Amino acid sequence: MPQTPLPTPSTRATGPVEAPPAFHIMLKPRGAICNLDCAYCYFLSKESLYPDSNFRMSEELLEEYTRQYIQ
Repeated sequence: MPQTPLPTPSTRATGPVEAPPAFHIMLKPRGAICNLDCAYCYFLSKESLYPDSNFRMSEELLEEYTRQYIQ
């Protein structure tokens, strides 16, 4: 039985699909601890240097960061 290839952007009846340019983003912690809690984090050993410190991103900053990221 012959197989029909799946449609690709160049073979669709409607023509090629325009895609936005690809980009990558990385948000790095600014201190010894962050809110990701990764098991492999090299910052974890420094957590004891900052007792009672809160290095979490504020809700307002997270919202603004997300808004800018998706624009």
